Amino acid sequence: MTTDRTAIVLIGAILAGLIAVTQPTLIPALGISIATGAGLLAYLKP
Repeated sequence: MTTDRTAIVLIGAILAGLIAVTQPTLIPALGISIATGAGLLAYLKP
């Protein structure tokens, strides 16, 4: 279960990053991507 949730979060962060790169008008997506990545790192920390 944890692996599935982690994969979903990673995919979401990657998609948000791609949107931020391909659609410069959607800069908030970059913030979401960074926040998601930071949250994922904190979540995975032992």
